[in-house]
Amino acid sequence: MEKIPVFFTFDKNYVVAAGVAIYSLLKHAAPTYEYKLYVLHTDIPAKAQRELARLAGRFGNASLEFIDTSAFDDSEHIRQS
Repeated sequence: MEKIPVFFTFDKNYVVAAGVAIYSLLKHAAPTYEYKLYVLHTDIPAKAQRELARLAGRFGNASLEFIDTSAFDDSEHIRQS
């Protein structure tokens, strides 16, 4: 099965909206593909991550991975420049 990667980036204030977007995407997705969803974030709580992962898990052709990008935050470096 061909895999399609989909990337999201949002913060804790948009978890509900992201859940709606993820559900809509997967509900209307072609069942002949596997959807690898990635969420790049810095502050999404573990409980919200579990809830979104459970939502994506309702679809047999999807997986959801959270990637904390806090280590890549170079805003301090930018301010010093």
